[in-house]
Amino acid sequence: MSISKTIGVSEVWKEGYERLAKAMAMLLPDGPGASILELGSGRGQLTIPLLSRVSGRIVAVDRSEEDLKGLSMGLAALGLEGRVEPLLCDAMDLKVDDGSMDAVCSNFFFGWIAPAEAMDLLNELYRVLKPGGVMVHSDLCPAAENRAQEIALDQGRPENNLDPSPKWWTPEELGRLVEDAGFSHTEVSYFDWEVRFGYDEALRQLRRWGARDAFIGSVDRDLKEHGMELPKSFILKAVKV
Repeated sequence: MSISKTIGVSEVWKEGYERLAKAMAMLLPDGPGASILELGSGRGQLTIPLLSRVSGRIVAVDRSEEDLKGLSMGLAALGLEGRVEPLLCDAMDLKVDDGSMDAVCSNFFFGWIAPAEAMDLLNELYRVLKPGGVMVHSDLCPAAENRAQEIALDQGRPENNLDPSPKWWTPEELGRLVEDAGFSHTEVSYFDWEVRFGYDEALRQLRRWGARDAFIGSVDRDLKEHGMELPKSFILKAVKV
């Protein structure tokens, strides 16, 4: 069984997640005893490629029982179930002991947290990390470099999407918030997804994202000319002192 089928993503997304896993693994602690908590693991889009780059244990947190069942099935199909603990809980109330994790990582996660709740989330992450533990988070940069990237960002605006993200964080904004939560040694790096969609795949992706029909119609000509492309992501790393 191919990894792309196992985690329910297309080949273009699979390659992007492979690149992201490589970039994040360079910032995460390694070693057989390392414990990494992943927020919003879903069906393992990032979890599974991370396993080939870190040697520790991953606690995969998600509040969707269906997605965690999909993750468990995928891990079993690949013979990797012994290295991941699926954990059904809310990120605001992690069922994890204080100071028990070497790292926390996430992708496309903070954008789904209301700004008023972001500090509560960071406090919870700080709680579960060991002293010296690291938080590594990646998210899209809210600045486009071309028209194809503009379409990918514009679809997420409240007027264009049925389920818009509450907040597009800039690395500067999130970095300040992280430091206010008590983290230090904040570093920001950048990552190019190299995920590009032709016209037909872009239409399917926009509908999966919840883009409104009116928005899709308004960008139809540009989609035919430019396609759609993910902007680069920033990866923020911070340390619990």
